[in-house]
Amino acid sequence: YASILYSWVMNFKFFDAAVKEQIENGALFSATSEFELDNEEELTHDYNIATGHAYGAKPYVNDEGEVRIVIVNPWNTTFSTDLSSEEFRKNFSSLTYAVK
Repeated sequence: YASILYSWVMNFKFFDAAVKEQIENGALFSATSEFELDNEEELTHDYNIATGHAYGAKPYVNDEGEVRIVIVNPWNTTFSTDLSSEEFRKNFSSLTYAVK
């Protein structure tokens, strides 16, 4: 079973709550970046994110209770980027999860 969170959940607090719930459920996550962004060069330089790609995603809750999402490029798994929920929502179009 798979479901998309971000594409349908635009409210910030609900997005974080849904991610926390699925972390507790042991879900597996992936993310998709926007296909055309004006700041693609900035994303590539600052975040190691290329637009129009799928990424491995590993959400977690930090010590302050905030949702953070580690993004891993499947073409180069030696690089990962740790994003706040806000940074993720700004630069990605979906967070997909699958549970057993």
